[in-house]
Amino acid sequence: MGVIRGCISCRDYREGFGTREVVAVGRYEGALKELCLALKFGGERRLAAPLAAWLAQLLFERGVADKVELVVPMPLHPFRRFSRGYNQAELIAKPLARALGKPLLDALRRLRRTERQATLSAAQRKGNVDSAFEVRSGQTSGIEGRLVLLVDDVMTTGATLGEAARTLKKAGAKGVFGALAARAALGSDG
Repeated sequence: MGVIRGCISCRDYREGFGTREVVAVGRYEGALKELCLALKFGGERRLAAPLAAWLAQLLFERGVADKVELVVPMPLHPFRRFSRGYNQAELIAKPLARALGKPLLDALRRLRRTERQATLSAAQRKGNVDSAFEVRSGQTSGIEGRLVLLVDDVMTTGATLGEAARTLKKAGAKGVFGALAARAALGSDG
């Protein structure tokens, strides 16, 4: 559990994260993987609260909670959100923002439907999310000059996290930190 630094899977993608630091509850395996899958695909929305609580604890322990100024959930494309009925990252981000005492800002929007990252190779993942995000109209002023905590459920290569972080920084964010329920190893089905 904790901060992602120097793991062998991350080494080749570290520059692609676009974040100052990434904190994850743990590896995408065993019970944590089952929790993430149940939240994402099984409709078990109630699982977001314990994941947020674990993340909050880690963010406080690592000092990240004191650094960030606002929380932004990773967006889903509207079609995917409609078909699923919710955004799992947002379900984690809401109680996390409350626990940290930080505002939640739904600042990002997906511009196009992307393939599920889990179905793609590491190289394809980067291309899949290239220019896939924008900052919502009227949200730039809430981001400018601030340190942002970007929340997602699972990260494998960091392509999605990196592209969203770059989009936030282009809109004026001073820096981006990542918060994840789980960190998948390359080649897994995150």
